[in-house]
Parts: sequence; C-alpha cells; structure tokens
Amino acid sequence: MKILVAGLAAGLVFGAATSLVNALSSPYVELGMPLVGTVWAKAAKVLSLLMDAGSEVIVWTAAVLGAGWAVYRFRAARRVSGSRLSRCRTS
Repeated sequence: MKILVAGLAAGLVFGAATSLVNALSSPYVELGMPLVGTVWAKAAKVLSLLMDAGSEVIVWTAAVLGAGWAVYRFRAARRVSGSRLSRCRTS
C-alpha cells in the first residue's frame, strides 16, 4: 500500500510540474505571456519538450511492466489451478 501511495504522489508531483512548465513555455497562456522573447521562454520550451518525452517513457514503461505483471499472475494462477486439478483427478 505504501508503494501505491508513493507512486501516486510521485505521479501527481510530476504531472503538476509538467503542466506548470508547459504553461510557462506557451505564449498563449497567461503564465507564459510575460516570458515571450526571453531566454527563459526558450529554456522553458526545451524543458517542456524533455519532460513530455520523459513522461511518455514513464507511461510506456508502466504499461509494459503492468502487462508483464498480468502475464506473470495469469501463468501463476494457471499453474496453481492446474496442480489442483491434477490432484483432484488422481484422488
């Protein structure tokens, strides 16, 4: 349970930070308007691209790990049920 809460908290913080950086890098949002044409706007744009690419990697990694976990649990359940069935047939 602690790992789940920590994962959710980390996702929440990362999502909020990504949203803030995206808002700062956009000239169409009130947060980004004062930065237009400055060095900070360019830095925010680069950071936004890096964070967005990083979040895609995190999402794909989580999807692959989730699929692997599901396959592992499915196979483990089949082994257990298969061994129970074989014991039932022999007795």
